[in-house]
Amino acid sequence: MNAQSILFVDQDPNALRLIESVVGPTNIGAFYAENAVAALQLLRFRNCSTLVTSLIMPGMNGYELSLLARQRFPELEVFLAAEVISPEVCHLAADVGISRVFSKPWTTERIGKVVEAATWEKQETRSRVPRMLRQPNALW
Repeated sequence: MNAQSILFVDQDPNALRLIESVVGPTNIGAFYAENAVAALQLLRFRNCSTLVTSLIMPGMNGYELSLLARQRFPELEVFLAAEVISPEVCHLAADVGISRVFSKPWTTERIGKVVEAATWEKQETRSRVPRMLRQPNALW
């Protein structure tokens, strides 16, 4: 998998435009989808190393997308963006293999931190066992 490619999924086209305006000028490969079905299609044809998905989406939510995506692509790193971060959100995220949870709304600073975390994760040793024994990291 490409260590520098990220798929962002958010039902809000304005949020995706903001993300693209921040990530586009960098050398990081980025793809964008407005729903889970489109994201799964992109994952089939694009070599993404990280999926960053919104929790609340019409149809399939971020948990469901994460579960399906990780079943098909076990090495895929998944981050979840949630309007509200609670212990329940973090526990459910851990149950479906999400490694990072962070708050919305999107800001340029938060997007930068998400990209930094996604690229940093690829540099670390990829041992899932120790990471999944603890609660996913709630970021920002």
